[in-house]
Amino acid sequence: AFHIAGAYAEYTVDGGSGGGSFDLQLSFANGNATAKNLSVYVNGEHAVQLTLPATGDWNNFAEQTVARLTLQP
Repeated sequence: AFHIAGAYAEYTVDGGSGGGSFDLQLSFANGNATAKNLSVYVNGEHAVQLTLPATGDWNNFAEQTVARLTLQP
Protein backbone atom coordinates (compact mmCIF):
# COMPACT_ATOMS: atom_id res chain seq x y z
CA ALA A 1 0.00 0.00 0.00
CA PHE A 2 1.49 3.31 -1.06
CA HIS A 3 0.13 5.25 1.90
CA ILE A 4 2.78 3.59 4.11
CA ALA A 5 6.10 5.42 4.46
CA GLY A 6 8.86 3.75 2.44
CA ALA A 7 6.49 1.99 0.03
CA TYR A 8 7.61 1.96 -3.60
CA ALA A 9 6.91 0.70 -7.09
CA GLU A 10 9.63 -0.13 -9.58
CA TYR A 11 9.19 -0.01 -13.34
CA THR A 12 11.50 -0.96 -16.17
CA VAL A 13 11.09 1.32 -19.17
CA ASP A 14 12.78 0.71 -22.51
CA GLY A 15 14.42 3.94 -23.63
CA GLY A 16 14.78 2.58 -27.17
CA SER A 17 18.03 2.01 -29.00
CA GLY A 18 19.20 5.60 -28.49
CA GLY A 19 17.64 6.50 -25.15
CA GLY A 20 16.53 10.10 -24.91
CA SER A 21 14.33 12.50 -22.99
CA PHE A 22 10.71 11.71 -22.25
CA ASP A 23 7.86 13.27 -20.26
CA LEU A 24 6.58 11.28 -17.30
CA GLN A 25 2.89 11.76 -16.63
CA LEU A 26 1.37 10.43 -13.41
CA SER A 27 -2.26 9.69 -12.74
CA PHE A 28 -2.86 9.41 -9.01
CA ALA A 29 -5.39 9.56 -6.20
CA ASN A 30 -4.46 10.89 -2.77
CA GLY A 31 -7.38 10.44 -0.41
CA ASN A 32 -5.38 11.78 2.54
CA ALA A 33 -6.09 15.26 3.86
CA THR A 34 -2.54 16.41 3.13
CA ALA A 35 -0.16 16.37 0.18
CA LYS A 36 2.31 13.47 -0.11
CA ASN A 37 5.85 13.45 -1.46
CA LEU A 38 7.08 11.11 -4.16
CA SER A 39 10.68 10.55 -5.26
CA VAL A 40 11.40 9.55 -8.85
CA TYR A 41 14.63 7.72 -9.64
CA VAL A 42 15.92 7.32 -13.19
CA ASN A 43 18.89 5.15 -14.12
CA GLY A 44 19.42 4.51 -10.40
CA GLU A 45 19.75 8.20 -9.50
CA HIS A 46 17.32 10.56 -7.79
CA ALA A 47 15.79 12.64 -10.61
CA VAL A 48 13.01 14.67 -9.02
CA GLN A 49 10.94 15.08 -5.85
CA LEU A 50 7.22 15.58 -6.45
CA THR A 51 4.45 16.75 -4.17
CA LEU A 52 1.13 15.10 -4.92
CA PRO A 53 -1.74 17.22 -3.61
CA ALA A 54 -4.72 15.72 -1.83
CA THR A 55 -7.50 14.81 -4.29
CA GLY A 56 -10.24 14.58 -1.65
CA ASP A 57 -11.00 10.88 -2.10
CA TRP A 58 -9.26 7.69 -3.21
CA ASN A 59 -11.61 7.60 -6.21
CA ASN A 60 -10.77 11.16 -7.37
CA PHE A 61 -7.78 11.12 -9.70
CA ALA A 62 -5.51 13.94 -10.81
CA GLU A 63 -2.70 14.08 -13.36
CA GLN A 64 0.74 15.61 -13.00
CA THR A 65 3.44 15.87 -15.67
CA VAL A 66 7.06 15.79 -14.56
CA ALA A 67 9.78 17.71 -16.36
CA ARG A 68 11.50 15.68 -19.06
CA LEU A 69 13.51 12.74 -17.78
CA THR A 70 16.47 11.28 -19.64
CA LEU A 71 16.54 7.49 -20.12
CA GLN A 72 19.51 5.38 -21.07
CA PRO A 73 19.31 3.19 -24.20
